[in-house]
Amino acid sequence: MTQVIEDTYPYLPVYEAVAKESDNDDCQPYFDFITTLKEAKQTDYQSYKYRIDTDFPKIDKLVLRRPTCMPTIPEAVAHLKLLKAFGVLKENVLGCGNDPEKYQIKKWKVFITCAVRRFIIFVSALRDCYSDGPSSRELPFYELQKDASFNETMDSFLPPLDVVMVWHAFLLNPKTFYDVFTREEFIVFAKYPFPLDRLESCIDNESFEYNVSDEYKTNYTNLLKTFTDEANDLKYDVGTFSMHEELVVVYCPQCEVSLSKPIPMTTDRETGFADCQFKAKPQSKNRNIVLHNCYCEDIEELTHDELRKLQLYHDLHNSRPLPKTYKYFSPVLCNPKQSRDPGVASNKVKQAVMKRWSSSKPVYAITKDVDGGLGDYAQSNLICYTVPRGMVIGEDLVGCVLRQEIFTMKMNSMDWLHSPIVLQSVSESLIRYRRFFLMMTDNNLTHMVVPTLDIDLMWHTHQLWMYGYFKDCLSSSCHAVIDHDDKVEAGELDDGFSFASKEYKKRYNEDYSICYCRYCSSHRPEVKLSFWKSSLKSRKKLEREKFSLVTHPLFSLNEGLCHISTHNSIVLPHDAAISRRLESDLPWTKEHFHLQDPANYVVAPSVPAGALIFCKIPM
Repeated sequence: MTQVIEDTYPYLPVYEAVAKESDNDDCQPYFDFITTLKEAKQTDYQSYKYRIDTDFPKIDKLVLRRPTCMPTIPEAVAHLKLLKAFGVLKENVLGCGNDPEKYQIKKWKVFITCAVRRFIIFVSALRDCYSDGPSSRELPFYELQKDASFNETMDSFLPPLDVVMVWHAFLLNPKTFYDVFTREEFIVFAKYPFPLDRLESCIDNESFEYNVSDEYKTNYTNLLKTFTDEANDLKYDVGTFSMHEELVVVYCPQCEVSLSKPIPMTTDRETGFADCQFKAKPQSKNRNIVLHNCYCEDIEELTHDELRKLQLYHDLHNSRPLPKTYKYFSPVLCNPKQSRDPGVASNKVKQAVMKRWSSSKPVYAITKDVDGGLGDYAQSNLICYTVPRGMVIGEDLVGCVLRQEIFTMKMNSMDWLHSPIVLQSVSESLIRYRRFFLMMTDNNLTHMVVPTLDIDLMWHTHQLWMYGYFKDCLSSSCHAVIDHDDKVEAGELDDGFSFASKEYKKRYNEDYSICYCRYCSSHRPEVKLSFWKSSLKSRKKLEREKFSLVTHPLFSLNEGLCHISTHNSIVLPHDAAISRRLESDLPWTKEHFHLQDPANYVVAPSVPAGALIFCKIPM
């Protein structure tokens, strides 16, 4: 079976550039982001097309088809606008005071921890109303008919921006996102597209403040009331955030009884729930409620490690497959030749772990020699255990948000959104992403490939509708979902980027790493001025253009401005990796060292936040 060639794609729509006079200079191509979004069609958004179509597009893994759910220009621009709103949210939370940097880092960490908890309450309330049903496993993924009642509810509100930020970051881990919502029997939510069109319309074009209608807020709050009656959990607007006033109660996932009295999210001694050295005394439990032989009976002090062990105990005694089982063995996500029965694979691992179980052993000692991807238990951030009857999400969503945040900061500092040639730049980036997608889904590809920043943005936008992204991956020649591996050593990135550059040049006869400053973008063959007009430019005009180039935030003397994207690479904690990092003295290590200090986090969100790596994970 041969790979689809790029020429089978319908070409991107051609937009007529708007000429803008400025300082009596020659007319330059100009098309601002506001005009781009204003003139966009509703059908340019996957989230809108989802609402008007009655059925999901069918997925046939045995047939090779070109991608049909690729991001569009308005979606990419709207995504940039959303990233601006995330930046404004952080500024509002931290304020403009003169607090020490370490204090600001801690406050933002606690805020994100609370945001993750609010996200879990949100999806738990929805799940209680629209669960797929017990033992449905992966069948709902293939259901083509949409749930009209669920969609009507989802379309009636928009979550608060902090909850949106967590939802957004979680979607950028697509296989884990699928695994969690499949295990929780709530795949209908995972198939719902991120409402980018409605979110964009609620973000101010100048201040980038997020302003939602009272109707949306009321409908959202009414949804939460079906799940909780806690006044603090029913707040829509966070308002002035005080990290020392946030209190939570820890619950046992097995017995569903409270294990603690209200405990602070953070303390000056770093022993709060959101702190690395969390410690709390368990309260005495009603023995008539606690399940006989539940591990929570043996807990003498609540810590993150004890909660991780409690999670493992709960998962071993639960009828559902273990976490990450669907991620690695799902017939939906994997090539048919590589998939296994998730239930059988999980039971085999459970039996092996149960033989090693001991109340006196830590989690890593119980799981270290078991072949089943159990290493993630030691990296869990179990905020879900502060939500009674909530969805169990062991994934460190705080880390997901923080790693994504560095990419957001890069995009916002480059300010592509306000470039007068944003339309041309995004159009070209989409063409490059289409090519990159063909390259990374090539069944013959054996080497990981690393994207550039502009391609990275388009890849993120593509993933905002999980089902559409899965469809395009499963219909490619590899017939498997391509996940990014955010646990790859930073030192491997250069090799992956070098390979991608050579492969891209070989396939398309164009450079992979190119400059995206205003000067270079406007001087490419597609958008540059006619020769006779450009030849009349004065020396003063040329000097201004040169100055514009060298002062652009993306400019580098050593490489083009279409830099390697280092989003989401995680610096591994073992000794050999630490030694290599000390020897390599990578430029980003100093810049972001304070962000990866393990003392700041429950699970250290290693930097650099940027290394997005695509690879087909062996099953």
